[in-house]
Amino acid sequence: MRNSAIVLVGLIVGIAAIYQWPKPISRIKCSPLVREGQIFYCAATLTYPPNAPSYRWTTDGECTLEQNTGESSTRETGQMVQLSVPPRVQQHICVVHVAVYDRSGQHLLGTSTEAVSIQRSDAIEPPITVPEQPKITAASPSTTPAKTRSAPRLDIKESAWPDWTQHVLADEAPVQGRVTGADLSAYKVAVYTLTGMGWSLQGQAAVDPVTGKWEVLVHFGSAYAALLVRNSLELEPSLRSLPAIGGAIVDLKKNR
Repeated sequence: MRNSAIVLVGLIVGIAAIYQWPKPISRIKCSPLVREGQIFYCAATLTYPPNAPSYRWTTDGECTLEQNTGESSTRETGQMVQLSVPPRVQQHICVVHVAVYDRSGQHLLGTSTEAVSIQRSDAIEPPITVPEQPKITAASPSTTPAKTRSAPRLDIKESAWPDWTQHVLADEAPVQGRVTGADLSAYKVAVYTLTGMGWSLQGQAAVDPVTGKWEVLVHFGSAYAALLVRNSLELEPSLRSLPAIGGAIVDLKKNR
């Protein structure tokens, strides 16, 4: 009778151990902030350390385990796993699962699941402002709209540049052109010649306020450049490189 009682108690304790013994895994902890197009991490938190456990991770939703192409969605790895999120997601949720097995990998010791919220990469967006509608006022019959004043521009024909083959016949040659636009009397044209030392100023000429024509006599060189500038600009006698258009320099033309 006593032996039967001992066996019964042992059986009850065994059954209780199977069903009541605490699972070795408590929960999964993941990175606190997960955004689209980023990598994040999750780790299994254990209530007690089993002897050399193995971990099998799986995912559902819009994140994937970092693994080689062709592997299954289930991956055996360590206590921590690295996951990635696509650049754009629809549901903004990822569910991470882990199963903890014993050393042999045959007996399941516990499981846990964690839902991870995915934030949009552009979650903080600037407020949308609506531009104010312009007020339309009727024009007075006695006033006429002013004509649009076009900016001055250089007009130089290809044949107007000096021909290098003529340098054996003369030391200098004229460069001619026209300026189109408004207020022609406020501008002048300067011509530079390219030499071995850089760009050398050959001369400058005022623009005819009626016809827009101008002419400068230059020495022969390997290249030529004409600058349309305001009369107030002080020109440099030599330049290492040609200036950019802007400010007092209104236009620039080169023969090549």
